[in-house]
Amino acid sequence: MSEEIDRHYPKLAEAGYEITSDEMPIYNCIAWAMGDTTRWWECGADGPIDEPGVYWPEGAKCGFSLEALIRAYEVIGYEICPDGDPESEEGFDKVALYADDGEWRHAAKLIKDGRWSSKLGDLEDISHDSPEDVCGQFNGEIACFMRRAIGA
Repeated sequence: MSEEIDRHYPKLAEAGYEITSDEMPIYNCIAWAMGDTTRWWECGADGPIDEPGVYWPEGAKCGFSLEALIRAYEVIGYEICPDGDPESEEGFDKVALYADDGEWRHAAKLIKDGRWSSKLGDLEDISHDSPEDVCGQFNGEIACFMRRAIGA
């Protein structure tokens, strides 16, 4: 357990989690949910961020609106789906997208054991039982679930 995670994410601390990596400021939750641990995924309201190590899918809308994040995931093959239930559909990778006041805040991915995995800012990666476990002050609420065929 991490004191910093427990302090910033009390709901998560109560639900329980497992740290699965060391702190790493190279990538964020948006990248982590895509399986990319080599760069930070973000695009400013005025367009792409021209800094080394920052990425956004070409052709995706820029900005911090939930719509921009949905479009970024659509560009790489995801589509909105009804839920994040690991047993409702086989053959898909699933992510949960979180927003607060219409702006994206977080993304988590469903992992093979039926749990969820999140990257908490530049803190550690963690696994947790439910996508709701990371809702709250920093991440907002679940706005939608998306899926992509495994191997797509």
